[in-house]
Amino acid sequence: MHSRRAAVASTLFAAMLLISGCATSSHIQAEDDDLGAVDVYDIGADATLSPAPSGPADEIWTMFVGVVTEPVAADTFNSYRVGDSADSDTMAYVSRDLDDPTEWMLVANAAYADDADTLLQTLIHEYAHVLSLNVAQVPEPSGDCDTLELSEGCALPTSFIYAFQTDFWDAYGDEAPGPDNDDAEVADAFYAAHEEDFVSDYAATNVTEDFAESFAAFVLEAEPDSDSPLAQKLDFFWAVPEFVQIRAHISEQFGLE
Repeated sequence: MHSRRAAVASTLFAAMLLISGCATSSHIQAEDDDLGAVDVYDIGADATLSPAPSGPADEIWTMFVGVVTEPVAADTFNSYRVGDSADSDTMAYVSRDLDDPTEWMLVANAAYADDADTLLQTLIHEYAHVLSLNVAQVPEPSGDCDTLELSEGCALPTSFIYAFQTDFWDAYGDEAPGPDNDDAEVADAFYAAHEEDFVSDYAATNVTEDFAESFAAFVLEAEPDSDSPLAQKLDFFWAVPEFVQIRAHISEQFGLE
């Protein structure tokens, strides 16, 4: 769900490559709407991948496991897919498994793997989607939704994303892009009108992207010492012990402080 222009989900199909194809017979590929052909890896109980990756695919996964921890990578994700498309502005995205929404898939673009700082920010952003849009926070739809209706389901009244919506997005009223907006022109116009409220132009896309972009800023930047609208968003995360612990882990893992 983060590209800087990522699809919420992608239509993918799996097909075993023939020996005469562009990969060995041990590799499975799928077709991704944003990245084209992607290599498919299964995730083992210890977060190891099958088949074993190499090059950028291995580097991205190693960094991702460093962000989320090995248990989370193994227990929460069941598929990792890697494409290589310099023509796409999708860097990575996550999506819930349609058959088992407790499981997630990570899709990454190897074309951007050489920019370690941007890659780290992107993977933290993706982890924020998992933290805020998992089934314990946003169950699958089961009727009318009185909180925040998302493509994943209906946010619980106690969910992080609903609290973020009520704290920071409700005040915009009908001016705000919808929660599933992915129109860049709509986001750009909204950002231009409220630039001081967002950590990036992409954050103005919708509430879920604002949550994820703000979470990444919370992890990567110092604790704010002002009461600006943007500082209030970062303070939202500082008030949640779970998020503070995640920040401390990532900071230690990557030597950020």
